[in-house]
Amino acid sequence: MLRGLIGGIVGKKAARAVGGGAAGAAVGAALPFIAARGLGPLGLAITGLWVAKKVKEQIDRRRAPTYPETATPAAPPIA
Repeated sequence: MLRGLIGGIVGKKAARAVGGGAAGAAVGAALPFIAARGLGPLGLAITGLWVAKKVKEQIDRRRAPTYPETATPAAPPIA
């Protein structure tokens, strides 16, 4: 039931964006089918990219130099 409601709302908005009429009705009718078939692989790809980004950030954090809080900077260079 929720899928039908969401499909109807999104289809109506997509139909308005296309300009209404027969083209809008076709887009509104095709949208649930496209979402059911296409968003699974797309969601999987986006999730994979997100995980890769998080792993890269963790690796970068481990490689970044860390200093104790009591450390003080060296003397400024003589100009």
